[in-house]
Formats: sequence, C-alpha cells, structure tokens
Amino acid sequence: EEAGDDTELLLGFSVKQRKSGHHLIRDPHRAPKVALAFFLLVCSIGGYQGFNDYWSNRAILSSSSSMSDEADVSEDAFDLEHRETLLHVQTSETDISNIEDTPVVLFNENIEVPWQLSGLANVFEEPYDPEKNKLYLWTIPRCGSTSIRRIASHCLGLTMASEAGKGDVGGDSLQVVEGNGMKYVNVDMSNPDGIAHAKELGVGGWNKVDMVSSSYLYDGAGIFDPDHKGYMIAMFRHPIERAVSLFYNLKSNKAYAEQMVTLSTVEQYSRSSLVENNWMTRFLSNSLSGELTPEHEAIAKEVLRTKCIIGLLQEKAESMRRLEMLFDVKAEKSQRRYDCQEKLWYWDWPGKNRHEQVLEGSEAWNRLYEQNSFDIRLYEYARELMSTVIEHIVLLKVKPEASDEDIKKLIEGAQSLRTIPGVISITVGSTFAEEWMPDRRNGHTHTLSCRLQSKEALRVYQDHPLHAQVKKECMLPVLAEPPMAVDYESVVVLGDSTEK
Repeated sequence: EEAGDDTELLLGFSVKQRKSGHHLIRDPHRAPKVALAFFLLVCSIGGYQGFNDYWSNRAILSSSSSMSDEADVSEDAFDLEHRETLLHVQTSETDISNIEDTPVVLFNENIEVPWQLSGLANVFEEPYDPEKNKLYLWTIPRCGSTSIRRIASHCLGLTMASEAGKGDVGGDSLQVVEGNGMKYVNVDMSNPDGIAHAKELGVGGWNKVDMVSSSYLYDGAGIFDPDHKGYMIAMFRHPIERAVSLFYNLKSNKAYAEQMVTLSTVEQYSRSSLVENNWMTRFLSNSLSGELTPEHEAIAKEVLRTKCIIGLLQEKAESMRRLEMLFDVKAEKSQRRYDCQEKLWYWDWPGKNRHEQVLEGSEAWNRLYEQNSFDIRLYEYARELMSTVIEHIVLLKVKPEASDEDIKKLIEGAQSLRTIPGVISITVGSTFAEEWMPDRRNGHTHTLSCRLQSKEALRVYQDHPLHAQVKKECMLPVLAEPPMAVDYESVVVLGDSTEK
C-alpha cells in the first residue's frame, strides 16, 4: 500500500486525511493499529450496553431470519409481521410452593401469558361452562391428538370444528355436516387463512360446536372472545420419540415421497432440512422462526401452567381420565361409548406405526436432541405439571334414617363438583367391610375423594359457590356429624394394570 493512495480504505478510513486529526493516521503503518484500537473501543462500549440491557430484562424478540435447520416453518407460510408477542410483566408477591401454583420467573420477574391468548380460559380459575366454553384441542403432531378427535367425534358424538370440514368450506354461514360417523362444521382449522374465515363466521361462539381443534395455537385462540372462551387441552410426547415417529410417518406419506426419497434412516433425517426445530416451544411462544431465547421458553411454560389441561401419551389411562371429566359434561354415558373409547385409545390407535426406537447417545439421538433441546425441557415441565396433584379426602357419616333418595342426592351433588376449575377427578361411594378384612370404617358410611391439579385449585374448590351449595343442600342435612377431611400432595405413580 502506498501512503499517498487516496482510495485505499482501512476499516472505513481514508489513509490520507485532510481534516483535523489527520496526524493520527498519517503513518500508513500506524493507521491499522489506531483503527483497530478504535474498533475494539466501540465493541467494548456496545458489548457493555448489550450486557446491561440483557440483564435489565428487555424483551428479547426473535430475529426475522429463518433457521437453516428449521422444519415446516417459513416466512411464506406465516405472516410474522402481525404476530409479535407482546409481553406484560408483573412481579409476584406470593410465596407458593408447588409447581402448578408457581408462576414462571425469568430474571426475577414473572412471565405473563401473551394477550393474544386472552380468548383461552385460565383452567385453574375459570370453571368450564359447556354453554359458553368450547373445548380447544391444541394438536401436536404424532402425540395422540387424532385419537382424541376420533373419540370425541365417533364415540361421544361431539361436533368438531377442525380440518375435517375443509372439503365443505364455502358460503357465508356455518353448517353442521354429518359423514364418516362424525359431525363437523364446514370450516377448515388447519391453516391461518381457514381459521380467519372461521372467525369471521363466528365459530367460536356458535352453540352447535363442542370442540375446536388446530395446531395453530394463537390463530385458533383468536376465534374466541371473553364471553365464549376456549378450554385448552393437549397431549404431549417426548420430543425425540415424536420426531422419530414423524420420520416414519413421512416415509409412508405419498405427499412427501419426493423429499424423503434420499432419507432412508433417522440419522439422515436428523441432518436434513425437514427435521423440526423445537416445534412446541415455537408454537406456544408464537415464535415460528428465528432464534429461540430463554424468554420464549418461559412464555411456553407459563402458557402450559395457566391455560392447558395436560395429557401424556406415555400415561394414556390417567390422561384419558382427566379428559373424561370435560367430555362427560357434554356426552351421555353408554356401553357403546366405552367400547368405542377402548378400541380407539388402546388397540386401534389411528395413524400408529411400528418402528424401532432411537437409542439415547446415538448420533441420530444427539442430533435430534440438539434440534429439540427447548422442547425436551418443556416436556419435562409438562410431566411435572401432570404428575404432582393434591388429594382431598372426606369421610362422611350418614344418618341411619337417611333415605335412598337422600343418599342419591348426596352422591349426585358431590359428582357435580367435577365442573369446578382445577378438579381432575371426583369419586364418591359407600364404604364396605368384607368378611375376610377387619372393619376399619369407624362409623363412616361414605367417602369422597377429589383429585385437584394444585394447592391453588384446592383453594378455588373450597371457596367455589357450587361447593358451598352442595355442602349446604346435599351433604349437611343427611350427616350425623361434621365430615372429616384431610389433604395431601402426591406424585401420581400408575400401576401396570392401567396401561394396555
């Protein structure tokens, strides 16, 4: 380089300067050193500012660039410009112990659910009212959601708003279509445009719809309003198991034959552009592209904690028992219904495929783990939410002179408490003592057992007007003495006989 060359640029500075301060870089050998020192100074100041901003809890928005390893997510498919997640932060002053009652905290501040999900009920605080609420099944691929839809439609006779109606979309009014053993509405909930059309038609408030199903959580939540909120339910599966199942499903799907022709193994699939990248966290935080951050993970967890009735594919029996508490409100009980559920849920699971599992520690497993690290932590959180429960046990001594009608009223009143938010299940019945066992009843003729999702749910249950009404009208008039109650926190451990 020549000292007199006016066109040569070093880090944006001309070697030959005519302005004040030109002596700083008059020597061409000194100029790069000065420029480098200035560059490092600027970087240091910017780095300090960035570090300070980060720890001051500024909202971290995802970048608009797409990830190279991202699957089924593109800017063409989603209108990202209109989907920024607005966060509202509120400091918690309550010291609560168990996980269901503990708000998700990031950098010492509580994370709140984005306002776009205000159409979904808080499942711990808002009771399920079948006249106002719609069951909202958030569909996660390869997690048993198809079985839930089949059970709801084919076995229980519930009317669905899902992708089933995409072949009947048209017109300016909602209609119930019957076909293939199910009832569904003439809308398509499988894509944002179809959901927007369903919203225009008012499907969220239509009284003939029992359940809505969609993978697009935020778009789907938008069809509801404060007077007709969605009651969110979802089935979860370990993300790596789900990824492997999705691979084999794509292999057998003719629509993906061209893309999958060169991907004969899970390992090849894990390295391809088709593999998903933290699908659950992205859809729960409404960040469908770009880099994920701890804030996205925190939002996803808070949505699950406050808005979702959780089921696990690994624990079918307990999951179905929880969902039945909601289904029973709408559906009539019959032997045909239970036979239908048994068939679909246990041995005729729609879309299931037999395949080998990927071994932990293998290259394929490690690659899938890298692509789903956020989802794996989210899944473990969902398991914690489901496994920790509160048991509320009540021992009753019914008066000897109580009639059969009085006892029937007591039992039916207790069973009606299942509609209180946070109640997982309620059982009530008469006590017994067989000849081969000692009589341990101590005069207690009946027992009520209520399983709740959290300590906060227990508080809601105790203070609920329905609880006070049942206690006053159905329970106390027939009891010989005040009931005896005990509460304890437990982790659900299922026996081998619960799975088939």
